[in-house]
Formats: sequence, C-alpha cells, structure tokens
Amino acid sequence: MDSVIIFLNTISPFSPIIPFGVGLIFRRKLIQPQHTLWAMVIVGGLTEIGARMMSHYYGNNLPLYHLYIIAEFSLLSLVFSQGYEGLLPAKHHRVLIVVFAALATLDIFFFQPLGSYPSHTRTLEGILLLGLALRYFYLVLKELKIPHIERSFMFWFATAILLYFSANLLLFIYSNYIVGEDSRTFLEVWAIHAFLNILLYLLYTVALCVALQPLKSPRFS
Repeated sequence: MDSVIIFLNTISPFSPIIPFGVGLIFRRKLIQPQHTLWAMVIVGGLTEIGARMMSHYYGNNLPLYHLYIIAEFSLLSLVFSQGYEGLLPAKHHRVLIVVFAALATLDIFFFQPLGSYPSHTRTLEGILLLGLALRYFYLVLKELKIPHIERSFMFWFATAILLYFSANLLLFIYSNYIVGEDSRTFLEVWAIHAFLNILLYLLYTVALCVALQPLKSPRFS
C-alpha cells in the first residue's frame, strides 16, 4: 500500500507530459478548443515545475496555486465556451471570468491569504465547472445531434471535468484540515487526488487525439 501511495504521489506531477507531447505532435491539426485545452496543459505543467521550485527554495508553494486556479478556470471555461454553441456565450464567459477573479481576490485579502491553500476558490471553481459539464451533457441529450459521441472532443473533455471535480470536491472543501493532519494521513488522502490528477490528464490526452469535424451545432463534435 505504501508503495502505491508513493508511486501515485511521485508520478502525478509528471502527468501533463503525455497530453503536452500529443498536442505538440498534432498541434497543426487541433481545432480552437483543443488549442485552448493544450494551453491549459502547458499552464498545468509550468505550475508543477514552479511549485516544486518554490517548495524547494521557499518552503511554501501555495501562493502559486492562487494564481493557477484563476488561470485554470479561465481556460477550462473558455473551452466550454468555444466547444459547444449556446453552452456559454462569449460575453457571459467574460463576465464569469471577471466575477470569479474578483471573488478569488477578495478571498485572498479577507479569508485565505497567499500562504494558505485556496480551498474556497478551488471549491467554487469545481462547482462552476461541474455546472458547465452537466449543462453540456444536458444539451447533448436534448439535441441528439452527435452521431458518434465517442469521437467527440467535448465529450471526453466534459467527462474529464465531471470525474475530476466531482470526485475532488470534498477534498477541496476540507483541504486545509487535511494539510493540518499528520504526514501519513495527508499522503494517503493526497494519493487519491494524485490518481484523479493522472486520470484527468489521460482523458485530456484522449480529447486531444480525437478527430473532429466542425458542425453548425454543436460547434465542435
């Protein structure tokens, strides 16, 4: 059991490598929302590198995650906006980003400073992205316009979001409590997060691999 925990926590930070490589190889064939997802993968990889450097030199990498969550939400919600017509209109997306960034900033100043884990912002991000993923599946089932959903970029992307954020939601809510527990408990619980993180990037990889043809509605199936 210990070896599994160590293995998951060790390889999880390297998860962005596979979808990054796939995106790099097929970058000229990627459609607009796939390019946005690939950019998210790059941001995720750079954040992992930056977090390790900050942890090594300063002992605390949590300030970086406050910025990362805002960037992650902006890019992932943009994929929903670009990938399915009517799901999240561009003007609504811009308003959503401004409101989310404002709430994240208020959280830093009044509730969870840069030195603590941003569980409030992370939880809000998860709830909003889950809402977008569920709305996507609702529209797909309502319109029935995707003949081969297993070939759909948006299907694999929304599945990744739904699995990752629904499974991690309680972990986000109680993350600061978990951090305060002994190292053994923290590593065991965080191994679950590591597994979900690996699964997330594997599903991102599939989403970047599928062949797509743009349609009027949905925009990219």
